Amino acid sequence: MLVFDFGAVLYGINYLALRQAITPDRLLGRMTATMRFLTVASAPLGSLFGGAMATGIGLRGTLLTVGVLGLALAGSAVMWSPVRRHRQLPAPAAD
Repeated sequence: MLVFDFGAVLYGINYLALRQAITPDRLLGRMTATMRFLTVASAPLGSLFGGAMATGIGLRGTLLTVGVLGLALAGSAVMWSPVRRHRQLPAPAAD
């Protein structure tokens, strides 16, 4: 958990910094609001889906399935992300 949480903090800082660096200043509020909405709005859907899975295949099966899928998706996102090819921060967006 400690390693995961440390990695999540590093990811969050870098993700937000890059997102802010490449977004024009006049769109920062809209972009942040949209990302926050998508993140928060998906939580109830995940809860419903997780509950349905737990009812169908049991709690252990659900946790195992979600864990394996989460690792696979995270690995895929890291491997095929265009961010990996960046060697320097993009130029600040013009307003």
